[in-house]
Amino acid sequence: MAEERPVPGTDAGDTGPASSTPLGHRHPSSTIIPPVAANTRYFEAGPVAIGVEYRLITNDIVNANLKAASQELGTEHVPVNVPEDGGVSLHVVDAATYAEYLRFDLFDGSPHYHYIHPGKYQVNIPYDQAASGDMLDWVQQCLRHRLRDMLEFCGARTVAAGVDTAKIEAVLPDVVQAARGGSPPA
Repeated sequence: MAEERPVPGTDAGDTGPASSTPLGHRHPSSTIIPPVAANTRYFEAGPVAIGVEYRLITNDIVNANLKAASQELGTEHVPVNVPEDGGVSLHVVDAATYAEYLRFDLFDGSPHYHYIHPGKYQVNIPYDQAASGDMLDWVQQCLRHRLRDMLEFCGARTVAAGVDTAKIEAVLPDVVQAARGGSPPA
């Protein structure tokens, strides 16, 4: 069983309502919109797979997901109003179970990424393009040099321990090509 490292300022076992942390915004993991299988192409890299998906975010999509999460959590759904957004998402999952631990949303309007603790919570972190440059370039550096640490941060120690940088490097050109060619589904 993976040991979990809590996000600073959060209770690792808490699946309660959204809150801010020093790192970003924490929400129950059930509030994250799952990948659409038909729109996601996975690239296997040892114990992880990296999914590339074009996502469109609208009020209807977000509120349907939040309503389902509210029902699961036994809380009242309060509709939200979000600006339409979209772009490519990269999903880092356990290749054996497809549990998602990291998501990089390279969205046009609000790029961000997520640390996901499946069944518990996720932390949504805005991406600072002014400080860090092109997000896809930054994601490549994370996958090359920080993936183990990022997975450990999500409590996926066993998966992190098996990360093979040569396998990541082998699939990265295909991941980047798919991400750069990402377009809305028909």
